[in-house]
Amino acid sequence: MLGRLRACGALMLLGVSILLAAPTPSQADPGAPPSGLSDAQSAPDESSARAIAVQFQHPVTVDSATTETGVVAAQPDGSFKLTESTLPARVRLNGAWTPVDLSLSAEPGGMLAPEAPATPVKFSAGGSGPLAMVQAPSGEWLSETWPAGPLPAPTVTADSASYPDVLPGVDLQLNATAMGMSEVLIVKDSAAAADPGLAAVRFGVDDGSMTTSEVAGGAMVTTASGLGQQLVSAPPTWWDSSTPGASAAGPGDTGLPLPLANSDTPSDITLNAASTLAS
Repeated sequence: MLGRLRACGALMLLGVSILLAAPTPSQADPGAPPSGLSDAQSAPDESSARAIAVQFQHPVTVDSATTETGVVAAQPDGSFKLTESTLPARVRLNGAWTPVDLSLSAEPGGMLAPEAPATPVKFSAGGSGPLAMVQAPSGEWLSETWPAGPLPAPTVTADSASYPDVLPGVDLQLNATAMGMSEVLIVKDSAAAADPGLAAVRFGVDDGSMTTSEVAGGAMVTTASGLGQQLVSAPPTWWDSSTPGASAAGPGDTGLPLPLANSDTPSDITLNAASTLAS
């Protein structure tokens, strides 16, 4: 049985997909299809998509209207339907839209990275290098380190890398997410929770030429000169694994994440997990 869990989230956004029907102002008969019209699942523009959808009686995606979070499709009746998600569902790779794929694999530089992320991230494969890296929209990378010592080789499962016993009885799990990444310290038993080292668990931060600072509510925001906000890290929280359905992925159906005491400087963030875990 796991003990209590504490999660330090970065770049996380939760939501549900919504579906909006967007009929055109006029449902006039589009007339005969263009000469040589061929069936297809997508078309470059609305006019071509509508002609194919009406002629062959199935939805047709409008390529020019596709974004990371939205898809517009012409319908067989000549209308258009927008499917919008609150999280990125696809990413543009090599000139084509590809479904987001957060499965981790080793890259040439030795770190672990998702196959097709909306926000590029890299995780340590073990050792004394960076713990994790996140790429800002500006192209610059923010790096995070684990100052407590070299990291063990992680166990990789789909979108997660788990580093065993980074502290006595405590595992560290990194998760690739649709909006970037999250971190979870897993305190496995009461003996681990009693370790005084949990009063000051430190993560080093190197934001390069960017600037990271705390804002109202405890979130950390990274900005770049002339470009504004680049990255956002949610305030640290914790939850109890005894809640039904709780795991390292979250507090379960009825559990709630609770605030976790922390402090920060321009180069690190320190978490006080001891007081919370002992309560």
